[in-house]
Amino acid sequence: MTVLVTGGTGTLGQELIHNLVARGQKVKILARDTKKAEELFGDLDILKGDVTEDNLGLVANPCVDAVYHLAGFLDLGEKHRDALWDVNVVGTQNVIKLMKLY
Repeated sequence: MTVLVTGGTGTLGQELIHNLVARGQKVKILARDTKKAEELFGDLDILKGDVTEDNLGLVANPCVDAVYHLAGFLDLGEKHRDALWDVNVVGTQNVIKLMKLY
């Protein structure tokens, strides 16, 4: 089984990915900052993308069986209202849209 993880460079994402790999899952990581992802998971399949973009910013569908969508904007301050909406709401909608294609 191949899974896609969004938010993989965060604390929860890192823990999940290590557990998935330990259980023998094939993992693909969606990352805006691919350098950070490579430092954390150099030997895994890292896809440059962004949940706020159509098709998650990917040029091709990631060919996965499941998604763990952990990407999220956590700063609830008013000055980050737009980013909060874009990542948490639009990002989730984009993940759902992409997965409906399967």
